[in-house]
Amino acid sequence: MPHAIARVRGPRAALRIGAARRKCCTPAAAQERPSGQGVNVPEVMEEKQALHLAGAAAVAALEDLKARLARDRDLTLSLSWRLERKGTRQ
Repeated sequence: MPHAIARVRGPRAALRIGAARRKCCTPAAAQERPSGQGVNVPEVMEEKQALHLAGAAAVAALEDLKARLARDRDLTLSLSWRLERKGTRQ
């Protein structure tokens, strides 16, 4: 279902539009769409969150992703990351 364009006024209207966009663009909503509508929905192969990986574990996780991407040209990677230094700030 494509995003509807509507003329709305006021701050609450903007919140309603944002909520509708978030709802229709989630992976769960994408999987609920009936096939045959000409929309190619990507298949989520794996999704994982790993917090506070240190040293070798972080390198191993990155190397695993790198190897998987090299093996399968149809894969794409979406990521969000944060690099932190152990409590050196006061």
